[in-house]
Amino acid sequence: MTHSLKKSLLLRTIMPIVLLAVVAAVFTTHRVAHELETVVSHELSNTAHTVEDALDLLYPGEYAQYGDKILSLAKGEYILNDQYELIDSISEDSGLEISIFSGNIRFLTTLTDEEGNRLVGTYAHTVVNAEVLSTGTSKFYNSTVVGNKKYYTYYLVLPYEDGSYGVMIAVAKDASEVTRMIYSVIWPILVITIIVSVLGALNSIAYSNQMVRDMGLLQNFMKDVSQGNLKATVGYELTSRKDELSQMADFATTMQKSLRELIELDALTGLDNRRSGNRIIAECQRRLVEHEEPYVLVLGDIDFFKKVNDTYGHEAGDEILRMVSEVLKKRMKGHGTAVRWGGEEFILIFPNAESYQAMEVVSSILEEIRSKVTYVEKKEIRITMSFGIAKAYGSRSMDENIKAADDHLYYAKEHGRNQIVDYIEGEELPIPEDMLPGGGGRISPQEHHALYGEGPKEPAKDEVIIKESGTLPEEKKELLEYVEELRNEKREKNSQEGS
Repeated sequence: MTHSLKKSLLLRTIMPIVLLAVVAAVFTTHRVAHELETVVSHELSNTAHTVEDALDLLYPGEYAQYGDKILSLAKGEYILNDQYELIDSISEDSGLEISIFSGNIRFLTTLTDEEGNRLVGTYAHTVVNAEVLSTGTSKFYNSTVVGNKKYYTYYLVLPYEDGSYGVMIAVAKDASEVTRMIYSVIWPILVITIIVSVLGALNSIAYSNQMVRDMGLLQNFMKDVSQGNLKATVGYELTSRKDELSQMADFATTMQKSLRELIELDALTGLDNRRSGNRIIAECQRRLVEHEEPYVLVLGDIDFFKKVNDTYGHEAGDEILRMVSEVLKKRMKGHGTAVRWGGEEFILIFPNAESYQAMEVVSSILEEIRSKVTYVEKKEIRITMSFGIAKAYGSRSMDENIKAADDHLYYAKEHGRNQIVDYIEGEELPIPEDMLPGGGGRISPQEHHALYGEGPKEPAKDEVIIKESGTLPEEKKELLEYVEELRNEKREKNSQEGS
């Protein structure tokens, strides 16, 4: 009887613990799998909306399909066929596969076959056609097969310009990856549950609650991003985790950063914004240093812009900014990039150009600005602008080249406005060695003036001044003679190496 009681107590003690362990294991397995699937669903949904928002920003307009034998998917004035840069970038950052359908045909996709060929031209499943396209309802599936591979997929359905539903953005995640995520979370919990079942069960509940909370943080973050808040933060609770959720948070943050980099236009004027301008100037500076490819910077500022705002109101100021921007965009086409640098200040970037070429374009800009009349509440507003032109030099940093243009602009503003300044009397220019006498190089009128005290001469189009002779100021002669000696030594060394 004693033995039976012991056995009974053992059974009554162990069996509940075993049953609790099994129940806890089953419950935890189901809960974690469900929550992870929910997270994946939200992740795919938010990514699909992010792709939708990015397409709207990059290609304004409605969707339409054209063609009979050869089909084309258009958005506004843009043909999307072969436009892979956006979806490839988001796919690489997020680890998700992205496809864009017109009807049930894949027009764009990051999915590839075993040979690396994109699965363009393949068809959506008939179930998707019936439940998504036919009903116009976006939907998540936890078991779709593409190319003999299983995926979790979210289909976001969008209308054509005629209002009928025919475009789908599909975002997919490898099902095996989700399964690995589920197992990697469950096994530690199962071990704890087996060793200390009661504590394991309580720990499982606490862990699940924490996971749900962090999933909610990730969901809110992705929702903010999908709604256009590109400055949202993911939160320390997620980034401090050391599991798959923190990796998902890292992927989401990386995707957010990539999307922010894509959006580089000024909302008011449609010009490149300062971030974009800095990137373009940095690239020009790199090409100047590495390949000796010249570029010119022009800083422009609207004269008495504050007076316009104070007199006519900020709406009038906005109209003036838009008018100036339209002139800049039109005149800079084929020459370089116009950037809204800040407020009423603009910077014009002329890659692979000389100062006289920039002067021709800026002169036409100023002439048109002077002739423009902006009407606000039946009042005429006329403005002028001041510009500072500076040729970039590799011996200067990017910021120093920008400052040179800014100094010329400041001089223009301080000496009457409504003018273009590309050289200040007595200004020292870091003229490259091969531009000096005997080098046979091309120099600008400003460089000619700095060395010879003449001019500056305004050259005709494609005209350059070849420095062959002239009387140099005495303080510059010694420097140039020294440079000439260095050049001769370099020529002799090159001659010896060549022989």
